[in-house]
Amino acid sequence: MNTNAAGTEQWRFTADDAVNSSPTIVDGTVYVGDDAGHLHALQASTGRQEWQFDVSDVGPGSFGTFRDSSPVVADGTVYFQVSLGSSGCLYAVDARTGELRWSFENGSTVFTSATISEDTVFFGDVDLYDGSSGFYAVDRATGAQRWTQTFEAGFNSSPTVVDDTVYVGCDDDHVYAFDTATGRQRWAFEANDQVRSSPTVVDGTVYVASDSAGGIDYSGKVYAIDAQTGTQRWRFDPEAGSIRTSPTVADGTVYVGTTNLEAIDAATGRRRWQFETGDSIRSSPTVAGSTVYIGSHDTRLYAVDTETGRQRWAFETDDPVQSSPTVADGTVYVGGQDATVYAIAAESPDVDSRGSRVLLGTLGHHDGRTTASKTVDKRVSDTPDRADAGASNTNVFDGAEPAGQSTATANREPTAASSSAGADSVSFCPHCGADMTDAPGDAYCPHCGGQLRDD
Repeated sequence: MNTNAAGTEQWRFTADDAVNSSPTIVDGTVYVGDDAGHLHALQASTGRQEWQFDVSDVGPGSFGTFRDSSPVVADGTVYFQVSLGSSGCLYAVDARTGELRWSFENGSTVFTSATISEDTVFFGDVDLYDGSSGFYAVDRATGAQRWTQTFEAGFNSSPTVVDDTVYVGCDDDHVYAFDTATGRQRWAFEANDQVRSSPTVVDGTVYVASDSAGGIDYSGKVYAIDAQTGTQRWRFDPEAGSIRTSPTVADGTVYVGTTNLEAIDAATGRRRWQFETGDSIRSSPTVAGSTVYIGSHDTRLYAVDTETGRQRWAFETDDPVQSSPTVADGTVYVGGQDATVYAIAAESPDVDSRGSRVLLGTLGHHDGRTTASKTVDKRVSDTPDRADAGASNTNVFDGAEPAGQSTATANREPTAASSSAGADSVSFCPHCGADMTDAPGDAYCPHCGGQLRDD
């Protein structure tokens, strides 16, 4: 637990290049990548380096960069992607030692984070030359390819998995839903422009944003889409240019970065409040306690009140902050383009990241998940006031939280203590992850209809 004054620096670590990767914190270790192609394992309490994985040590002449990719951790293994010029590679390394377990080289470069669901790793790439990009499903244990879908446009969106469906945005202006086992397309939703935001799924709704960096109306949109059918529920127009950040949903509010930090009602799509930073935002927001944290290209990390949208404090770095912050044990971890990883005291001393981005395992994670026993972070599952009332899957298991969020997630499943069939009461639905504290005696989940107990 951190007892220092909110907004004060605890430690900093100097990396070898810009840190746009979002930190993942598991078992007291911070995992984060830099643009020099190095994965760093740092002691969460001090910032001391435990080990470093260098892509150039694996292949002769290899030079990689994390770009915007963030590591995901599960069952003692760190999974991460690097761009190797015009190609890309997915690596699996031992979380304790940094030793390589396997690698999978795809044909095109990567700008996004992988997502884990059960025994499969999902990710997309971008072909910079012949226009043949792919979306991949790879065996988590061996690195063998299970299936792939080929598209003319690339994938600059990190996927999100909920139950047996994987959702991802594409540069062809669509959001796609694929069957996790076969890769069969279930539906495609057409947005107004490229979709480089990573989807967040909450209570049967997919929240995602379009880029519109040079589109028809030059303004990105935030969409709420039915997760089953792919039909639009509402659209929010911030009138603020492109949107490349991933939404985070907590307590019925969608938080997303544009040129401002927007708080949107998850049910209606109406703006609750807007917070203006000094420049554009590429960092995805993180909620911890009653505070939302977000980085800005104005070189600052902001802490903003979730109810009022008022600034609580701002921490200044030397360059833009594009990394998405992660909060663990009262400390905010974030990277900067000044080649630095920062640890900063959060608003409260014992808070952790919550909301859909944590539950879905997207863009930084603060506790490792174990798929065999299907456990999750009990600090979230056993503490209703820290759990997303409608969590989704922004890396769906906790511990695989990464870039980017309903309580349903394919990576995040409840602990036996918090949710199991036959128990007297449940805190979270084992199928969709929805908060069940208001209906602990129900036999079926009111959100997804899944059976909660055998009786």
